[in-house]
Amino acid sequence: MKSASEQANNSFPIEEIELTKLGKTAKCIEAKGKHIREAQRLSGEESDKLIFALIAVCTTIDGRKLTVEEVDEMHSADVFKLMAKFGSAF
Repeated sequence: MKSASEQANNSFPIEEIELTKLGKTAKCIEAKGKHIREAQRLSGEESDKLIFALIAVCTTIDGRKLTVEEVDEMHSADVFKLMAKFGSAF
């Protein structure tokens, strides 16, 4: 059964990324303009947080969206995997 967040994002392709240090699979949707706007709102004036906010907006783990603070606390190996997915947007 799909989670509410997956059902809401049915029109977006979902890519699964194995987070080896966390031992979980992240599901990432393709970022659209509305996701970038939300990430900009979350990151405020801190442009260095934009990629972390975009990861949080577009990624779920165990059917739950991440927070920017959770991305901050992830192991760097897992963060780099997620940044590779969204980093081309910058």
